[in-house]
Amino acid sequence: STTICGVGKEERARHIKDIVFTYVSDPITSNDSMTAQSRALDWITWKDHRQVCHQLATQVIQRYSTAVFYYATIGDEWSTCAHKSDSSVCLPGDPFLSESSECEWGGVSCEGGIVTEIVFEKNNLGGFLPPELSALTSLKVLSLERGSISGPIPSSIGLLSNLEILDMDYNAISGSIPSEISQLTKLKLLDLNDNDLTGSLDALSGLLSVQFLQIHATKIGGTVPAAFGNFERLMALTLQQTFVFGQMPETVCRLRDVNGGNLKHLESNCAGSFPSIICPCCSRCFERKSFDGGTYRTSVESCSDGTEEERLSAITAKIASVSDVTALQNPISPQARARDFILYTDPLFLCSNSPNILQRYSVAVFYYSTGGPAWNYCSADSSKICTETQGKRYLSNSHECEWYGSTCDENDIMTEIRFEQNNLQGILPKEIGELAELRTLSLEKGQISGLLPTSIQKLWFLEALDLDYNDFRGPLPQLPSGLMALDMNDNPNLTGSLDSLTDLNHLAFIALHGTKISGTIPEALSGLSDLEVLTVHETNLQGPMPASLCASHFDTGKLEYISADCNPPGLVTGCPCCQCYPRIVPTPAPPTPVPPTAASPVAVAEPISTPTWDYSAYTWPTLPPVPDFRQPDPPTRRPRPPPTRRPRP
Repeated sequence: STTICGVGKEERARHIKDIVFTYVSDPITSNDSMTAQSRALDWITWKDHRQVCHQLATQVIQRYSTAVFYYATIGDEWSTCAHKSDSSVCLPGDPFLSESSECEWGGVSCEGGIVTEIVFEKNNLGGFLPPELSALTSLKVLSLERGSISGPIPSSIGLLSNLEILDMDYNAISGSIPSEISQLTKLKLLDLNDNDLTGSLDALSGLLSVQFLQIHATKIGGTVPAAFGNFERLMALTLQQTFVFGQMPETVCRLRDVNGGNLKHLESNCAGSFPSIICPCCSRCFERKSFDGGTYRTSVESCSDGTEEERLSAITAKIASVSDVTALQNPISPQARARDFILYTDPLFLCSNSPNILQRYSVAVFYYSTGGPAWNYCSADSSKICTETQGKRYLSNSHECEWYGSTCDENDIMTEIRFEQNNLQGILPKEIGELAELRTLSLEKGQISGLLPTSIQKLWFLEALDLDYNDFRGPLPQLPSGLMALDMNDNPNLTGSLDSLTDLNHLAFIALHGTKISGTIPEALSGLSDLEVLTVHETNLQGPMPASLCASHFDTGKLEYISADCNPPGLVTGCPCCQCYPRIVPTPAPPTPVPPTAASPVAVAEPISTPTWDYSAYTWPTLPPVPDFRQPDPPTRRPRPPPTRRPRP
């Protein structure tokens, strides 16, 4: 027939598209013919033998949305009920996309012709959860257990206002739980265990009708919200094998059945030497697993100084002496991850009396704090490039002095950390201050943000601090008094003033251009007798350039280069010795027009180059550390014995 539902096929197809794009899907999904939405639309308009009429918009929406679900979860690879499969393997229902009503398809249940349940278990569902599921507004049960569904839970899940059961355990769902899930006020069971979910539990705080909440074996972290104490019908809450930490709220403990409530099963990581959760009211406690998926070492061999338990206790006490307790209590913090590496998964399995125990721990904290798993080179991820010339991978079985970017002296004491364009991000941790004999810290061209930690002043021997082209914020802290090169240009949110630099008597190189450093240029800078380069253009500095600085430039010749914002609209004035910014290129008078010839040269403006300074090639004078009256005497160097390493079990 050339007509369907009283109209031509093309007109019917156009009406169905209008319904779909008005009420269900974004039209952009039709741009690619291979999307689940495009395939479902093509099927319902041209291939569906049932030929639902466009006048029945509700039926069109329901049938289309169920078809999108099929294509989005790679229905052709389902174990049963796939399209064109033998109907005998889909009893008591029909295969998906068959001519029968979608209410008769296997796994689908309806009430009065309206879909209310979709239930599958071990049916090889893959792909992702499509947002079009939210068009099935009468859905009460969505149970898709033991598959390989990945991607996030769509935020449109919050539109399923009648949903009572959401069971998605044993899949590969990732991302945070959307906050919209709290709109499911009728939800009684939420089963998301054994997925790759991250984020926190806060999104669940509005589920006042929930009775079963199973979140175990995920990567969800944070603390248990006190609002969970409002779940008066709650019968089970499972949080073991997650990264939830802190104190179990008293409001939740009051829900326990032993206290007259309904909560019979309350499970968390509240056992072992390092429990994530303090939970005296839990019905069952578990020991937590490694954040990085490693198996915690369980060897009972003892170090020379005691039993395995004593080794763990002694190392933990040392680590607690340099890191905040709050950070160590959070199992996903860089400090806790570095501690667990040292205690359990480090191939070297150091003893508590190993002289490099805190050095190795501090470098591991640095790795996790700066997004080590996402580094371009030599991360612990074996899929990342790491050549022999670069060094060893971080967190590998080699000494930390051999890890990429690290240099140590003859006593295996770290003296340099150098990275450039290695995708460092996150923050610089305070534990960097524990590398007491570091001479060079160079982390150029990354995305490190946050404040420069005040612990940097503990690096008594630091000579070069090179952190340019990052996103450090806030003012400069007090810096080590022996510093010779400070290179922090192009950190656009760095603030503060130059006053804190006037006591650094050995500074030869200061590059702070491209920052928000403000105030005036202190005359005391002229007292830095070794200063050779000062770049402070493109900043918020204002006022006159001290004449004594220019005198140092003209008279002694030591100060080779100064740049400042001394051209209008710059606010620095009186600097005859400066390279002034913003740059003003004189406009030459127009030449007398002459007829062009083939031999006439083309005039090209000669660019004005900015002098550069490679402080890394400069031979620094050997200077003894200069004590600062505001700090204790610097440590005295002494030969150190080689690391004491425990034989591998």
